[in-house]
Amino acid sequence: MTFRFLAGAGLTVALLAACGRGPELPPAEQLTDAVRQAVEQADGRREAARSALEGFYTERDFKLAWVPAGRSGGNTRRLLDAIDQAQTHGLDPQRYGQPALAREIDELDATHAPDAQTLAALDTRLSLAYLDLAIDLDQGQIDPGSADKRWPTRDGKVDYGASLRDGLNGDVAEQLNALAPDQPAYARLLEQRRRYANIAENGGWETVPAGETLTEGDRSPRVEPLRQRLASTGDLDAAAATDATLFDAAVIQALRRFQQRHGLEEDAVLGPSTLEALNVTADERLRHIDANLERWRWLPADLGARHIIVNIPEYHVHAFDGGRPALDMKVIVGKTYEDRETPVFTDEMQEVVFRPLWGIPQSIAVEEILPKAREDLGYLAEKQYQIAADYSPDAKVFKPTPENLDRVEAGELRMRQLGGRHNSLGLVKFLFPNQFAVYLHDTPADHLFEKRERSFSHGCIRLERPADMASFVLSGQPGWDETAIDEAMHAGDRQSVNLDQSLPVYILYWTAFVHEDGVMQFREDIYGHDEPLLLAMQQSGE
Repeated sequence: MTFRFLAGAGLTVALLAACGRGPELPPAEQLTDAVRQAVEQADGRREAARSALEGFYTERDFKLAWVPAGRSGGNTRRLLDAIDQAQTHGLDPQRYGQPALAREIDELDATHAPDAQTLAALDTRLSLAYLDLAIDLDQGQIDPGSADKRWPTRDGKVDYGASLRDGLNGDVAEQLNALAPDQPAYARLLEQRRRYANIAENGGWETVPAGETLTEGDRSPRVEPLRQRLASTGDLDAAAATDATLFDAAVIQALRRFQQRHGLEEDAVLGPSTLEALNVTADERLRHIDANLERWRWLPADLGARHIIVNIPEYHVHAFDGGRPALDMKVIVGKTYEDRETPVFTDEMQEVVFRPLWGIPQSIAVEEILPKAREDLGYLAEKQYQIAADYSPDAKVFKPTPENLDRVEAGELRMRQLGGRHNSLGLVKFLFPNQFAVYLHDTPADHLFEKRERSFSHGCIRLERPADMASFVLSGQPGWDETAIDEAMHAGDRQSVNLDQSLPVYILYWTAFVHEDGVMQFREDIYGHDEPLLLAMQQSGE
């Protein structure tokens, strides 16, 4: 029945065209009134879309835009194609009216005398679909505040009405794609999404059965599905197999590559953690790629020529100069419990402090230091802790007495630690004033960088190579070469250096990302941020 209807519709259009006749349109005044009413009743997902819709149709005197001749034109079909392609950005085409819009267009093309209300309603829905997709590509599908209130956001300066007009009169797909993040890392993640979507559409990958730990030289029937699984994501050359059940050098190399891409211990052993990561489905990996594409859309369009990005789940910091990678190193981030998580936010670095004092947060002083000090007052001198009036360098210092310990607990006095190698902040810290009192700093606990999982701090970010970070931050600032930095770190008193030009710092949260080498990377969702985001995306599309 459906086939006969569509075939009949196509025949009707063909006969009309052959006779040189188009659809019979309602009077112009009636159409104008219908479009004006449709615009007034439009139910766009966002205020920005509704406002742009009103401005767009007001500018064109409420004339039809997409179906002015009473049937679809080339750009109408191209808009539908662009909506279908929204899935390549991790956006659901159903959110923008597909496939219902395509069915309505087909029905319109088969109608000889469409009424004004039908034409106006369809035309405005097409415009709203464009606007909703444009805003989602530019700002993200959901308000970042619904997933993480602190995530840095775009400036929202795009004229969506102008984009709609240019899309109508030009290349729809080109106009829409121009609104997506223009960052190489976003483009690389899009490419990997296409790859993983293709894998998922073709049934995903082989599940590796559970069993005993496997390592080099082992022979097991489980090795064959392991080979197939590793080959599906390009970690293993499928043609390399000479003995399908042998855990040989090719499997070792492929498994180590897989472990590196997923932030696992690179021991080339098929143990529980690696098995769990291998058996995460292609559909699930795709969901997490989509969550991270969404996070990219929240970011400002311009990150700054020189900027610093900390990726919390990766336990790494990356510095960029002129848009190119200039520095990267391991970091230690906040614990995954007791409200010690490193927050997601952005700010401007303004100051570098060598041999800093540590103004100990009240919670740490009360919960961790005071109990030890009450057992032994000498503990404070041993760790070079002081009781002071406030956190400033020249604050009055008080004697370590039981009475003053009580005053610290009551919040009347503060506790700090003198600068030097023993100091918990190490020999240098990098300040970017923020409400969380979070910053980058050195640490005396260098051994922790040998750990794979590095969530040990109280929220601040500890640097593996702080001198290298100081060289990057102070690059181009007179008097601050490597020798000067080394001297400031290892000799003298506390020294503060104001930056000649502030430096953007982004503390971000990416569990799926692609660096310049083009290799797809996944990391554990250590703070559990992905699922709330994915749920919010799902609910916003309903």
